[in-house]
Amino acid sequence: MIAVINSSPLISLAVINQLSLLKGIFTVVHVPAHVYQEVLAYEAQKPGAYRIQLARLKVTSVADEMTAKVLSYQLDRGEAEVIALGCKIMPDFVIIDELKGRRIGKYLGLNVTGTIGLLLMAKELQLINKIRPFLDDLIEKGIWISDKLYSQALTLAREKD
Repeated sequence: MIAVINSSPLISLAVINQLSLLKGIFTVVHVPAHVYQEVLAYEAQKPGAYRIQLARLKVTSVADEMTAKVLSYQLDRGEAEVIALGCKIMPDFVIIDELKGRRIGKYLGLNVTGTIGLLLMAKELQLINKIRPFLDDLIEKGIWISDKLYSQALTLAREKD
């Protein structure tokens, strides 16, 4: 499977030391150049905290710069590049956490998921046993997950009490 990923899911997986899940789920993970720069800038704020470069990501230039520019009127530049690249290569998944980007991606016919969707895929593929500890770790490390989304994720994972 092939994916295009945005910075938020990359950072989220990095803070819980689960970037390796990407290799277990996908054969190729494309990262638009702007997204990669965003992640490196974030990583530089906390040296040694993340190992983004070890994720074997394929940094890819967005060939359709015009689409990215148009999308950036509604989205941040990283999300715009993810969607523009997704529309160009039609991957199995576009991975975005932000609601507006997810909606636009779906509207354009892309198969969109986010960090929690990746955790659910990892559980389904038996790369992890449970998602609850990872959700709790994300929250503990400052990644916001609504109570409703947390509950829905546990229900989908069949981990509801």
